[in-house]
Amino acid sequence: MVTLFVGEHRNGRVKFTSDRDCLSPDIIRFSERVFVDMEQVKTSAAKLEDRGFRVCIDTEDCFYETPEDMFVR
Repeated sequence: MVTLFVGEHRNGRVKFTSDRDCLSPDIIRFSERVFVDMEQVKTSAAKLEDRGFRVCIDTEDCFYETPEDMFVR
């Protein structure tokens, strides 16, 4: 089981982190989520990207950010 803190920003960015202190103080939504494994975290992040969010995953074992050019048209 993987427990992560999730913060959403007004600019469409969502951060998943294992360290609550890494979340920005200007988040507009906060949640604590439990995932089965890191694959489920990555799947959740991909679904958010499909909806137009920029995603950051920051844990002890994994770091990922949506590529800058992903939403360039």
